Amino acid sequence: MLVVSAGRSVLEAVGRVAFVLFLASASPWSTQAAEPLKDWPCKEPLVAPLTAAMVWPDRHPEALAALPAERAWEADPRVRDLVEYALNPENTPTLGAEAIARFAREAGEPGRDRRAELTLALSGVVDLTNRLRGIMVEGVGLNVVRSKILAEEVNANSAALTQVSGDTMSSDKGSGNTGGPTVSDVRQARFWNLRRLDKTEDDAAMICRKLAYSERKLRTLAQAVSQAMD
Repeated sequence: MLVVSAGRSVLEAVGRVAFVLFLASASPWSTQAAEPLKDWPCKEPLVAPLTAAMVWPDRHPEALAALPAERAWEADPRVRDLVEYALNPENTPTLGAEAIARFAREAGEPGRDRRAELTLALSGVVDLTNRLRGIMVEGVGLNVVRSKILAEEVNANSAALTQVSGDTMSSDKGSGNTGGPTVSDVRQARFWNLRRLDKTEDDAAMICRKLAYSERKLRTLAQAVSQAMD
């Protein structure tokens, strides 16, 4: 019993120390300067736009020379349906590749030019991928700007807290000072600005992952088109 009690006491003490250290490192009132996101925070370099040549396998190089105009795919209902299905975020690259294989079998019917339709589909998946990526890149940029604004706000809050004196800011709302924000007001503002800054960084990171995924998906779809041309 004595051993158990002693062990429990030690564990409780260690737990309390760890908790205090966590609070010290995670405190929203730390004076450490807040940093905004980098101008391009994604791990992968910005590549815009992607081209068919960048994702096309070695086979069938003639397909690249025969690519139609950028928006031509939209005029063919069957190709348009295929491209929109393959690039739908709800559909995985595998589902998109399977749809391309089915499309190729149907395009082999009499009266249809299978290779021409597949080339049109290739131009479509590249074009629509780039349009979706353009939206994502804008999203990253908006989060970068937002992070710069929030970092400035956090640092302004921190500066205000380090300059607190009885003459400049009341320590609480009960002090009778009604001419400006209290210490509690500034601390609360800093806390929420830090929370917003964290969320902005998380949002940008998620978009970065989506950008990387979109390129991998395009490569899978281009590979499926290439195989369908065999």
